[in-house]
Amino acid sequence: MVPTRLHCIVALIVASFGCGEDGPTAPPPAGPGGGDGTSAPQVSSAGRDGGASSTPAAGGDEDAGSDRVFGPQANECTSFDALPFAADERPADGGYYNGVYDPLDFPVSRAELSWVGNCDHPTLRLTLSEGRCPGGDEHALSFDFDADAITVGDGLHVGLNALTPEDPTSTIRIRYNRPRPLSPYGLWGGCEGFSGLLNMAGEVSTTARSRLQGQFQLDLAACDDSGNTNLNVEGTFDLPLRRGLTELCP
Repeated sequence: MVPTRLHCIVALIVASFGCGEDGPTAPPPAGPGGGDGTSAPQVSSAGRDGGASSTPAAGGDEDAGSDRVFGPQANECTSFDALPFAADERPADGGYYNGVYDPLDFPVSRAELSWVGNCDHPTLRLTLSEGRCPGGDEHALSFDFDADAITVGDGLHVGLNALTPEDPTSTIRIRYNRPRPLSPYGLWGGCEGFSGLLNMAGEVSTTARSRLQGQFQLDLAACDDSGNTNLNVEGTFDLPLRRGLTELCP
């Protein structure tokens, strides 16, 4: 299990219900996960799928054989409200919230699971950010997972994943952007000097109806020329994959 800070205040995600209604002042139990795989993901009042506003992007995939570029419909975006929650809190069903509890100035209100790249080099990108769907805010943390490596069991796996600085063979890439006027601001990630832990639960798969569930503790290194020192980022995610790789690349 990845270490957590039991007494810090963290970002709890509480869903918005579309018409501008105010969310609850305390986190209710999360609804069950999963889904029938026929609609874009929904996020419940605990920042999980099952009841909040969801924005599937318009458009389709550009079909070019094995070089097919994934179009907007490969993106699955959800928006919700962010409120504090404790680092050791989890939904009643044993899943995870979608949120960041360190740093404290990163109130996540948007989560996206998307396919990027093409069928020759498919990548599953998970993004937590401020803002709303579809585009979100520049304050964002993203994980890129090599889909082929997941398929053959050579990349992201269930249990503890020890992360090291990225190189050309890396199957997990991380970037965290903090725009001005945040202090510090800049771009961090898996660059030289980085280390981290990613603890994955449940099933790690590229098939439809699977879920990406995990907890992370990252000591991110500066990936720009700012000279910034390393930045600690901790949180959790729990997102359903509505469109599997075989649907996009039959």
